[in-house]
Amino acid sequence: MASGRHGETNPSLRLTRRSVLISRLATIRNTVSGDTWSDFVENFNYSVLHYAFRFQCDRNYHGPNCAAFCRPRDDSFGHNTCTSNGTMVCLDGWEGQYCDTGESAAPLKSDIAS
Repeated sequence: MASGRHGETNPSLRLTRRSVLISRLATIRNTVSGDTWSDFVENFNYSVLHYAFRFQCDRNYHGPNCAAFCRPRDDSFGHNTCTSNGTMVCLDGWEGQYCDTGESAAPLKSDIAS
């Protein structure tokens, strides 16, 4: 078990010739989801850190904060596609909040004459 600078015992404080802490950085950055990388440079006493990051929404989540959920489907739960910002668009012949009212919802026709 390695001992820290102030006598605390912590296995994560084991240092090797390759792992020496040079600096620490805690920062808050505002960004929106997308394909664009945000580039940053942080200057320290004896070093410079160049870093970049981006974040992308999980599948079926859309918008700058990934708050809009839209899943394209064509089944008994709905018949729709989704725009890039997460707006649901009903397939041709379908309508309603969930694109579940339309052509297949019509009553079946009978060939039997009355």
